[in-house]
Amino acid sequence: RIYNAFLPLLDIEKDADGTQFWPTSHRSAQLQPSLPPPTCPPVGATVAPACPAAGLVIADYRTMHRGLANSGRERQIAYVVIGVGEGARDNSNFSPTAIRDASPRVLEQLPFWDDY
Repeated sequence: RIYNAFLPLLDIEKDADGTQFWPTSHRSAQLQPSLPPPTCPPVGATVAPACPAAGLVIADYRTMHRGLANSGRERQIAYVVIGVGEGARDNSNFSPTAIRDASPRVLEQLPFWDDY
């Protein structure tokens, strides 16, 4: 399993300038991970939860999400990706094909992808 952890350094109000999530979008078919399943609610059903400064929002990594436009203030958030268990890999943002095809110079900068 892979999780996203968001730790805001400022208070985030509901539906303001935090992170917006599309509930149940993580249930995508394995063959089309970039598409939501037919049972997923419409995109208008997205949620952007409130979170106090130093609070924590954790979501399944596969859940479609985006940062909302900040309203002129610094976006001060710590964003962490957490892999739990053997074989936890981000194949959505970093496909094995793209990494395998990277130049040797780029691969030197990515030692943590040795096993691809």
